[in-house]
Amino acid sequence: EDELPLKNTSGFDASQLSLEALDRSQRASTLANNGRNSYPTMYIVSPQDIVVAQPRDAKDKIMWAKNAGHYSLALKLCKEYPSALSADAVAAIGERYLIQLTSEEPTDFALAAKLCPELLGDDVERWDQWVTLFFAMHQLAAIEPYLPTENPRLTMATYEMVLNH
Repeated sequence: EDELPLKNTSGFDASQLSLEALDRSQRASTLANNGRNSYPTMYIVSPQDIVVAQPRDAKDKIMWAKNAGHYSLALKLCKEYPSALSADAVAAIGERYLIQLTSEEPTDFALAAKLCPELLGDDVERWDQWVTLFFAMHQLAAIEPYLPTENPRLTMATYEMVLNH
């Protein structure tokens, strides 16, 4: 449940609160400066405090999901809003999700392996690291069907590790 962070609320009642918004001309210049959507910035004013309320944008939603450890949701939102974050930021969320799937109970190596082609893309170094991790965790069979054979082509050592297993 959301809660407004107002200070010292015990000494006043709801009649002492007011809700204010920027007028149209102020809102237009604010939108040009901060890139938020067309909803107004609202101010909740009390005798002791002012709280600024702004609508959440796609980046806010993604970052909330990431910071809450909901990496699957964060990745879903990244697909819905592809321009919200940089490719590096999306890759970092994918990395965190793979770590979560392979290290937190209950682990799900099958899902992690299935997601590797999408989350690792053509990054040979990351593929090699993850295949090595699956090997170390005795889960090489889970990732085997998803190993790329070209584009990207992994290192010979990685393919040999899989073949010798």
